[in-house]
Amino acid sequence: MYFLPGMKLGSDFKTGRNWSLTSWLRYGIPDLGAFTMSWEPNGENSQRLMIRQRGQPYWTTGDLNNDSAFEFMNVKNQGSIYQYHGFYPGDSYGDQPYRLLTDQGQAQGDNGLIWSPLYCYGYDSGNGCVAGSNSPSCRSKDDKIALFDGYFALGMAEDSYDDNSSVSFSDCMVRCWNNCTCLAYNTHDNRTGL
Repeated sequence: MYFLPGMKLGSDFKTGRNWSLTSWLRYGIPDLGAFTMSWEPNGENSQRLMIRQRGQPYWTTGDLNNDSAFEFMNVKNQGSIYQYHGFYPGDSYGDQPYRLLTDQGQAQGDNGLIWSPLYCYGYDSGNGCVAGSNSPSCRSKDDKIALFDGYFALGMAEDSYDDNSSVSFSDCMVRCWNNCTCLAYNTHDNRTGL
């Protein structure tokens, strides 16, 4: 899902309304995805960008006060107050600066990746990842998910299928991580379900 300069991302502190950006289920499938980016106050004079996966904190910038790529303004309009998230006119993001929240929780700009919280899961708390507090007991701090393409020989693995087309690739990864007997996961050709 694209976020363009001039769009709102934040909260109306008076009404409680929130403006956020939700990823697509999959590139080319414009259904609601697993990730939401929001602009959250963190104390009185600080803000942060937060990416949540199915409502759970996944990745954050940490406190942002004077980052050169962002413009923060408190906007008061007919009694409502919200944070306006924009970009400086002279920034280095090209003629048509934008941000994109991908179906895998990455934030991209027109010049490529801005943040790559790809595969934040489990105990990982580096590079802005928010460590999960509910990892299964069978997972240790050294466990990682590695992406490989391949096949199991017939009879070597038990299959289980979920043909729910609203299940994304990242949902499959989380399900596998939380299932101590899971060795691998796969999706349909459009990277949903299975």
